[in-house]
Amino acid sequence: MTIEQLSSLTRLNAKFIEALESGRRDLLPGQIYLKPFVKTCAETLDLDIKELYKIINGESGNNEPGDRRLEFQGQKKKRPDYKLPAVLLIAAVVIIVIYITIKTRDSIPPRTRIAEVIPAEATKIRDKINWSRPWQRPAFYKAGILRQNLVLLATDSLGVFILSGDDTLFNGILAGGERRVFSSENGFVLNLTRNDCVTGFVNGQKDLMIGSSEGKLENYFVGERGDR
Repeated sequence: MTIEQLSSLTRLNAKFIEALESGRRDLLPGQIYLKPFVKTCAETLDLDIKELYKIINGESGNNEPGDRRLEFQGQKKKRPDYKLPAVLLIAAVVIIVIYITIKTRDSIPPRTRIAEVIPAEATKIRDKINWSRPWQRPAFYKAGILRQNLVLLATDSLGVFILSGDDTLFNGILAGGERRVFSSENGFVLNLTRNDCVTGFVNGQKDLMIGSSEGKLENYFVGERGDR
């Protein structure tokens, strides 16, 4: 194991581990850290701590009982267990809150009964729109039927398949430079083998999806449904 690996495992500074390995105690932050550092490294490397302490005591010539206290400096101090008192305190608070809630509820006077209930007004169903003046109708609205137009302009040849409800309006090739106009009461379901060489207008407005990308355009609905 390298010094860097041991430093990562023990979280000791690599220069202190190198000082222990080379016997340079003067490089430690203090002699009081000698045995705790040795103990930490020994536990990580699974070495005999007692044998290492004998070597340290033999080198220093000091084996007084006071030095044995250094063996326990790396150990964590035991903290008092506050879990049980905390649980008891929380339980007491909950009991007090429940008791106060019950007492408060018993002291609240009963609600006054409402002698009369006023029913809500019935929902009104909106009548169908009756155009009183012809010029109020949309340009594509005729005789109560939503009549719609689809115009396709092709700059190159492509396959076109157009449905309106259950009817097939067109299934064929649209040549480059060709212009086609389609009419329907229920909108259009448009299928194009190419979507990069065509422009579409629905009821006089340019459709942004038609001709917006390469590849196919499948099952694209344009217009307004007649049952709306």
